[in-house]
Amino acid sequence: MRRYDYDEKMQAVENAIGYRFRNRALLLQAFTRPSYVNEHKDTLDYQVLEYYGDKMLSVSVNRALFGVFSVMSDRGLESTLKEGDYSAYHAALTNKSYLAERMRSLSLGSFLRMGEGDKKSGADQVDSVLEDLLESIVGAIAIDSGDDLSVLTSFVLRVLDIEDFVKTSQGKRHISAKNDLQELLQGAGYALPLYTDMKNADDTFTVTCFVKELGFSIVAEGKNIKEAELAAAAAAVSRLSAMGIGKATRVSDQPNAVSKLNEYAQKKKLTVRYRTVSDVILSDNTHRFTVSVSVADTVAEGHGKTVNEAKRAAAEAILMRLMP
Repeated sequence: MRRYDYDEKMQAVENAIGYRFRNRALLLQAFTRPSYVNEHKDTLDYQVLEYYGDKMLSVSVNRALFGVFSVMSDRGLESTLKEGDYSAYHAALTNKSYLAERMRSLSLGSFLRMGEGDKKSGADQVDSVLEDLLESIVGAIAIDSGDDLSVLTSFVLRVLDIEDFVKTSQGKRHISAKNDLQELLQGAGYALPLYTDMKNADDTFTVTCFVKELGFSIVAEGKNIKEAELAAAAAAVSRLSAMGIGKATRVSDQPNAVSKLNEYAQKKKLTVRYRTVSDVILSDNTHRFTVSVSVADTVAEGHGKTVNEAKRAAAEAILMRLMP
């Protein structure tokens, strides 16, 4: 690349993101895919910046949301949102599809440095690639600015168009597929869905979403549990919308998974063993319990906000294997 072409492209990127780099090597690295490094050994890819940017993006989005919805008074921090609302907005604003949408709106994918294989496959338009790019840019800005949160917050407010997102959300914009599925089921009188997850060999996750009262499950994958759960929930909403969902009748009379598993084990003269594996406190101060259940040589795990919820999820998961 000729020097003036390089300078023009970097200036165009800086104009688009609204930030001037002190060290443009960081900016160039943020736009360099691993496939490019494979063909140009003297360059650095964006993977480390992406990792750092993923963490800083979460903090910056939260700071931006608090700037929109809260204010300091003589009584302390006053907010117009509840904790769960912040979590919903955060999940929606850091969702892969939304991040990719924002990158496309700024045409930043066209500046990616990629290997020939990536170019031929159109990698610069793939959601996961554009998500990685945004996280890499955040990481580069964080390091270049000395982790200046005011700079990062200003960046995410502008690039993610958070104020407009908030306005349209209050006009009933889509927030989260998990919220959509929950509202759909609760509105018809059904219990909440159950999610179980499994880590794959390539460090991605497979999540199964059980809608037990309607008798089906949805499986989806993602690079983390949150992404996989959102994909599974979106697929469940799509299926329910296609098949139609009637009002639940006498839901409370239906035996739950734990009871079903006990009945199955008694008939087979088997023993059911449960074990609480872990209790993790999440960033929103809720608990994520993991419960393991074993029947003979079959083992499964379930997760939930309470031990009982995790136990039911584990029972549901093992029943799917024992009674396909």
